[in-house]
Amino acid sequence: MGLGADITPYFYQWSTTIFNIFAMIMQFLTHKRQGRDIDTTKSDIRALNGTMHHHDDRIRELGKENAELKKLVEDQASEIASLKADRETHQTKIARLEKDNSPPPASSPPPPPAPAAKKKTPGYAEPTASSTAKRREVL
Repeated sequence: MGLGADITPYFYQWSTTIFNIFAMIMQFLTHKRQGRDIDTTKSDIRALNGTMHHHDDRIRELGKENAELKKLVEDQASEIASLKADRETHQTKIARLEKDNSPPPASSPPPPPAPAAKKKTPGYAEPTASSTAKRREVL
């Protein structure tokens, strides 16, 4: 949506106003030649000039509104870009977490078995540090 789309209806009104002014000037010249009342034509021209100034003011207002809207669109575009970047970051984190929490693939070899524990002899207790120290004293 450009400035032209916003101003087009006003441009037609403005160009019509200019045409009307030109027609009034031609009528003014015709009246002058015919000796008719020129005051009404002058007041009509003043009224049309006022209308033209009003349209110029409206065009300026629309230009300001258009600039504000462009700024708003740019702000929203930068916010959307930021949100897309955040989404990509989060998707990367999610993929990494899913990879870390997934079970190992079936084709990988099973982990090596744990080393076998020493078999205990029934009726004998495991030597403790104090019993080992006593044996050393005896020797």
